[in-house]
Amino acid sequence: MPTRICMRLRPLLPAAVVLALAACATAGDLPLAARPELADSLAALHHDEVNNAVPLTVSEVALLAVQNDPDLRAGRAQLSLTGAAHDLSARAEAGTRAGK
Repeated sequence: MPTRICMRLRPLLPAAVVLALAACATAGDLPLAARPELADSLAALHHDEVNNAVPLTVSEVALLAVQNDPDLRAGRAQLSLTGAAHDLSARAEAGTRAGK
């Protein structure tokens, strides 16, 4: 049964490859921001686990710095995407094993 489906989809494979390559070829450079996006106030910062209504401790200031650093935020986002892709491929692999 699965080979029958594969045989039906085989003619579509070249079109899928061409579309995938065309999508990659049209990607362009994104413009850089003229100024860094800095918070105007303490309230504008992402502040989980920090009560900004009272004076901050050194540990809370460090936590705010780590949570709001643009490079670290980009790194965390990249790791979450990588982890999601890994989870997706692991689930797909487990599904193909279960189907055998």
